[in-house]
Amino acid sequence: KILTRAKHALTTLDPSQNPYLQYILTGQYQTLPLALQEESFHKIRTALQENRLTITQKPIEQILESGQKFDAYNLSDIFEYMSPKATQTLFKKIADASNSGARLAYWNMLAPRQSNHPHLHHLTEESETLHHQDRAFFYSSFHLEQVTP
Repeated sequence: KILTRAKHALTTLDPSQNPYLQYILTGQYQTLPLALQEESFHKIRTALQENRLTITQKPIEQILESGQKFDAYNLSDIFEYMSPKATQTLFKKIADASNSGARLAYWNMLAPRQSNHPHLHHLTEESETLHHQDRAFFYSSFHLEQVTP
């Protein structure tokens, strides 16, 4: 699956616009990842100043148990390193700590993980579209889910 994704990144997507591919092949960026681009810096700084974004270094379970409700999650590939049972336990905690309509984004590399929680709705079509466009080609799948009542 990763070989297929690498071929896609090299032939279908524009390699000259892929910072991850550039870094892997040359050890440096010719194109910066979105989060490191100047316009993103200003958006991130403004969100921090307006308390719309908080950077916290704690285990996610501890944050979810704080009583705060959340609207969005970028979970990267954290489930890759968890057992299937621990993954489903975390999905339940996320659903419980979320506002209705909250969205989760997460990737799988080698360990296939997906929620089976009844209040997490898989946005399959949107996930597949975004995965097809994703320049981080080393992930085997991308998942977008939405919290439903």
